[in-house]
Amino acid sequence: MAIEFERGQLYEEVWSAPLSRLGPKYGLSDNGLRKVCKAMDIPLPERGYWARRAAGQLIERPPLPVDAARVTVRSSPPPRGSGSINEYERPEDAEWLRAQLALESSPQRAVQFIPAPRKWHPVLAPLREALLQEQHENVATARRARSGGPDWGAMLAANHGLLVPRHKSHCLKVTSLTLGRALAAANAVLWAAESRGCTCEVSEGSERFELYLQGAQVSFAIRERQDEGLSKSGYKTRVPTNRLVLVLERRGGGAFEILDALNAPMQDRLHEIFPRLYRAVVVFRVDSRFQEARAARRVLYEAEQATLRQKAAVAEAERLLEQGHRDELISEAQQWRRARDTREYVASLEEAMAGAVPSQVSASWIAQANRIVLELDPMPARLAKLGFDPQ
Repeated sequence: MAIEFERGQLYEEVWSAPLSRLGPKYGLSDNGLRKVCKAMDIPLPERGYWARRAAGQLIERPPLPVDAARVTVRSSPPPRGSGSINEYERPEDAEWLRAQLALESSPQRAVQFIPAPRKWHPVLAPLREALLQEQHENVATARRARSGGPDWGAMLAANHGLLVPRHKSHCLKVTSLTLGRALAAANAVLWAAESRGCTCEVSEGSERFELYLQGAQVSFAIRERQDEGLSKSGYKTRVPTNRLVLVLERRGGGAFEILDALNAPMQDRLHEIFPRLYRAVVVFRVDSRFQEARAARRVLYEAEQATLRQKAAVAEAERLLEQGHRDELISEAQQWRRARDTREYVASLEEAMAGAVPSQVSASWIAQANRIVLELDPMPARLAKLGFDPQ
């Protein structure tokens, strides 16, 4: 079924949801939808846009250019059964998801947030030590600033600035105001994830907490929202708000955030993470089947291409052999014509000399000419190759 995209409407849609989420709505992959946007000169969000937006950053989107070569595009997505990812959904995935969601509704599965935990998750412990050390150093810096005179920059860093430990992890990007609550929330999530069979670690590349379950991966980080403000010197600065946000991201998908609200602090909504993790498992299963089927189709395609290349090589060899036969035949015919003309010339000479007593010189010359005629004539050699006796 053909779909007609209108430029203005599609522009609004691609800036409201990631292409990976929007594409299936039209039966297209994210790359297929990206090609449609490119055809109509629609600007797209840059890499990392959705993560920065989920972190609370206000990013101005570029305006839709006034002029474009095309304002509508008609697309015909492949029908179901021709390799679309929806083809690989299975009823057992939906049943598994329903069962997991039912388990999550049980009170026994509640995520236990403990404000001052005695046991820290092994993945979190090193980061906690680094953040506490950074906090201690900031306090010492503030004390030195107060004793030596007003150093507002140092005091701001000590009292309100983000804690950035030396390994520069962004798993927890908070200030001293929210450090304790952020650590306790991360600890609760990691222990809850482990109890559900997840593998937990810190990503070296993205610097996030990573949760793995049945091949699926989601990452999360906790940050403190900050507002823009002015320092006493009149410079723009970031002002802590004591409001936390947990940003959850799925590999290849969009981001989801849990914000502090007036009547619902972030730590009271940590249970919302795991239903999304289970949905990520289902997405991973479907995508794995899709990738396996695509790989199998690729192998089949490569085998078909190899067969076609082999047939083409055989046909080319036959063509070259035929061309060789043709060239050889034409060459032999040309040689035979020269031999025939030469033989006729020698025979004419012998006829002209008929009745005369041949001299030794003329007899020798005629004999040599006849030998040359035999050498020039390709027919005896060809008859021998074809299995005939030239005699």
